Amino acid sequence: NALNGQIQIWATDQSNTLHAYDDASRTTQTQSNTYDSTWQDDEYGGRIDLESMAVELPKGTLKALLRADFRYQKHHSQEDDYLPVKTIIKDSSRFYYDVRPALEWRLNDQYRIFAAGSASGTAGLSASSNDTTNGGKPESLTSGTFSIGADADILPSLSLGLRVARRLRLPSLKEQFRYIPTSGISLPSV
Repeated sequence: NALNGQIQIWATDQSNTLHAYDDASRTTQTQSNTYDSTWQDDEYGGRIDLESMAVELPKGTLKALLRADFRYQKHHSQEDDYLPVKTIIKDSSRFYYDVRPALEWRLNDQYRIFAAGSASGTAGLSASSNDTTNGGKPESLTSGTFSIGADADILPSLSLGLRVARRLRLPSLKEQFRYIPTSGISLPSV
């Protein structure tokens, strides 16, 4: 086998209802601080972990690793207030991803050199609300990292490591492809 790994897939369904009553008798809802609130959160996701078999090099062995997480999340909530009477409905969905490739060069039993990277982000697919105090705009956030390093096993119970890393925030599609409205020219500053 040139590749080993595992795959996980999941689905979750969570919901809750909260009732706020006038008093401890829990029989009436006539005051301004009474309401019924329900929410529903669903998540569908998967994870892949892969590791290649070590490839023999003139000096040591090399192997590749990959971890990737993906999730789709959906939220719905409704709050029914009684004084004043109003209903607030909020819906949103988003996609989350995290991909982490790496290379490990094992020079011998004592020394290792590695390079790794990651790209992760959350893309707000939709957001809506009939609450005028919260506009319900979808948001996206994307970031990435790159690192290189070396480890040395000095003693059986002592290791020494050196790491150099760079983390960056990647521009969103909107930022990357924004343009000057009158000319249609993309801005190169991003």
